[in-house]
Amino acid sequence: MKKVYGAGCCLLLIAVCSCRESRLEQALAFAGDNRAELEKVLTYYSADQADSLKYRAACFLIENMPFHYSYSSRALDRFIEETSRYAAAHEYGVHEHNRYFSSNSFEEDFPSPASFDHAVVMDSHAVTAGYLIENIEQAFRVWREQPWGKDIPFDDFCEQILPYRVADEPLQDWRQLYYDYFKPRVDSLCGRTSDLPAVGRAVYDIIYGDRRWIFETLVTSRHAGAATIFHNRLGDCRLMACYAVYAFRALGIPCGIDMIVQNPDMLHRQHYWNYMKDNGGKTVRFEVHQMAPSPGSNRMNRKTGKIYRSFFGEQPGSLPCIYGTALPAPLNDRLTADVTHEYYEGATLEIEPSGRQTADGDLLYLCVFNNAEWIPVTCSRIKNGKALFEHVEPGIVYQPVSIADGRRREGGFPVAVLPDGSLRFMKPDTGQLHTLTLKRKYPWPDWYRPEAHRSAGGRFEVAGDRLFTHPVTIHTHTDSLTFDWYGVTVDCPEKVRYVRYCSARDGHINIAEIRFISNGKMLAGKPIGFDIPHSFHMKRTKEAAFDGDPLTYCDSSLPDGEWVGLELDEAARITGIEYIFRNDDNSIREGDVYELFCFTDTGRVSYGKRTGLKNGTLTYRNVPSGALYLLHNETRGREERPFTLDNDGRQVWW
Repeated sequence: MKKVYGAGCCLLLIAVCSCRESRLEQALAFAGDNRAELEKVLTYYSADQADSLKYRAACFLIENMPFHYSYSSRALDRFIEETSRYAAAHEYGVHEHNRYFSSNSFEEDFPSPASFDHAVVMDSHAVTAGYLIENIEQAFRVWREQPWGKDIPFDDFCEQILPYRVADEPLQDWRQLYYDYFKPRVDSLCGRTSDLPAVGRAVYDIIYGDRRWIFETLVTSRHAGAATIFHNRLGDCRLMACYAVYAFRALGIPCGIDMIVQNPDMLHRQHYWNYMKDNGGKTVRFEVHQMAPSPGSNRMNRKTGKIYRSFFGEQPGSLPCIYGTALPAPLNDRLTADVTHEYYEGATLEIEPSGRQTADGDLLYLCVFNNAEWIPVTCSRIKNGKALFEHVEPGIVYQPVSIADGRRREGGFPVAVLPDGSLRFMKPDTGQLHTLTLKRKYPWPDWYRPEAHRSAGGRFEVAGDRLFTHPVTIHTHTDSLTFDWYGVTVDCPEKVRYVRYCSARDGHINIAEIRFISNGKMLAGKPIGFDIPHSFHMKRTKEAAFDGDPLTYCDSSLPDGEWVGLELDEAARITGIEYIFRNDDNSIREGDVYELFCFTDTGRVSYGKRTGLKNGTLTYRNVPSGALYLLHNETRGREERPFTLDNDGRQVWW
């Protein structure tokens, strides 16, 4: 029995070695004229039989090198130079997004790199022996010198410390740069501890306390190298995650990047964050300037649908997908894998596709909604007439979709995975019709609740002089903030030239539109009052309260008693006021054209168009119950979410 077991092991070892030799030879052949450089690396490490791990590490990098590349163009070089100058001139904080920078947006100042004519530079054709050897030596040095190094398996080392690149950035020397900057400071904070989360927290604290990051979503995350990021510290969430990876790996801390394909409850596409490993190999999530690494920090602060990890090495069989198609990454990427199970157990979803367009062996995709269409986030092969999906996040509605000949077809009714893991298939019941009274096309935004107090107590006043020496209050707003238009009748005893709105305590003005009415006529005048805009918000001035656009609003950096008003063109007696506070313009807007859709297992069905009424509602009659609906505004806007109705007829958003 022992002989058979030993023979089996030998055969397995031979198969593994043959597979490795085949992959290595294929990679060397792919290198073409640069093959000699890569062979120098293998020869260099073959000489030291006592340290075979470095040879294996070199093989790992070279075998996977054909999957990696960067972009090159003179236009891209100029873009990097301009963004570097921009970063040096704009020392704003991490939470001060691009809209705060100036009256001219980043997009107006610089063309998008997506428009450049790039050349693709394959790593296999460009990496030198010296660059690769130096990277391997530095990676091994930090792995072996750190007290936690003994806890990191070689395979984890290869994926989470060894790689010389993170994505498709230009190759730069970066390990020594980051090591020299972070190592002394980390040592001063936590000494020679072997506690990986503690060391990770120290690195995070250094990054958090350093020169602030300029969060600019218009800077594409694919066009900055490690040294450039170190000096600029400007970019989106992906660049922030890359910066952390360089810092952690330079110190020998296993680290990488996880992502989602599509936010399941927002229009935004990918989002990136970091993970590190603790001494037991467990995943510890963190986000630069958002969440520090600590045990138990894997609870997500957003919905995800599915979570994927970027790897340096090929991940065969991570998803049974069609590589090279127009599907969103990572569904067409060999370097990513589903790691949802490291974050939550989720639910198991079994779907029997409807229609005749699918058969055993075909792929069925599970999609989430992105405000306009269903975006695939995972897939499974149909077996015995059913597709099985594991670790599916609850609290999200999914749409099964099949893709054939470049066309997408619904593969069943939308299905909601409820918080307890149970399933609710949203099949329209045409035998039970009801009436829908709708007030919004999108859920209330997250920023609303912390600011709901900012309207109660605001006063509308009139006066006979510009200084409002003796103001008369004609209306006081008593409600908490809502996104509705308010219309009130007022009793103004005489004609006036000066009218205004005064903010409540801690109200910061916060008003989007004001209309002063006299006998049914909206009055015109010159905006007066508040002259100092909110910090960095150059468009939140007094003019915004009278520009006819409910998405612009007047806001003050001072909390109490600020005001905005009109010097009327001619004196008038005020009989009414119409006004709306800061809002998202997703309530029903008077005059806009809306269309209601119902999702079925064959696509969307329209239930007609309606024009928004002054009272802010839309009414649809004889609509099937039990369905998933979508209200589309044909006139303006892009934020739209599917919804169902509760037992009281209120919209429940998905």
